[in-house]
Amino acid sequence: MERLAARVEGDERAWDPETVKRELEQVGESTTSILTSAEEAARTLRADAARDAEQIHREASAEAEKLKREADEAASAALETAEDEGRNVRLQASRKAEETVAGAEARAEELIDEALRQRRVVEARIERLLERRDAALAELEQVVGELSTPTVGPDASDSERTVELPSGAGPQPGE
Repeated sequence: MERLAARVEGDERAWDPETVKRELEQVGESTTSILTSAEEAARTLRADAARDAEQIHREASAEAEKLKREADEAASAALETAEDEGRNVRLQASRKAEETVAGAEARAEELIDEALRQRRVVEARIERLLERRDAALAELEQVVGELSTPTVGPDASDSERTVELPSGAGPQPGE
């Protein structure tokens, strides 16, 4: 882009069509590389977030099941010693299991919501990158169009054929 700015500011050598073409191709390749990397990063982030959410959900379910089993065992042991005490232990264990399950499910939901929020952030970043790419491509197309437009008719002799440079481009008085 600096070389393009140098051309616009008047460096005659900078308007060589092959040089311009090469530099425009380099800008296009760079833009493509950036967008490809951004898309890959977004895919990776989405996949990681989904895997993490699923793993947390599985772990929470397993922990809830384990706690429920433990609570049921404690209730059975308490029932053997005393019916009233057993009922109280089972009721408490059941409440604890429900609270644990509810807590684990709430945490899993929080993690899923965070993963989705991060996904939206990544998608917004990708969208901004795509907009920047489109703007850069549009600007490049405009520059290419300006560079390929002759300023004299086809009947002019070779000595009369000139290319009109944008204001400020080309040699300046005193150069």
